[in-house]
Amino acid sequence: MAATARVVEMVGVGAYLGAAPLVKDPVLLTAAGSILTVEARHQTILNLLSQNGTAIPSAFDIALTPPEVLALASSFIDGPCDLGVPGL
Repeated sequence: MAATARVVEMVGVGAYLGAAPLVKDPVLLTAAGSILTVEARHQTILNLLSQNGTAIPSAFDIALTPPEVLALASSFIDGPCDLGVPGL
C-alpha cells in the first residue's frame, strides 16, 4: 500500500506543479500551491516509510503535463475517464 501511495503522491506533486502555469486565477493558484506543499510533505514521509529512497530524492520536483498525469494515473482509474486530455 505504501508503494502505491508513494506513486500517487509523486503524481499529485507533479500534477499540481505542472498545472500552475495553466491557472490564471490568483486565488485558485494560491489554493493549489497550498495543496502542493501538503502533497510534497506526504511524498516525503512515504519516501521515508518505504525505505526505498531518501526523504528528498532530488533538488527539484518534476512538473507533469496533463497528458503525462493521465498516463501515470490511468491505472488507478476504473471506468471511462474523458477529461478532454489525450494520453501519451
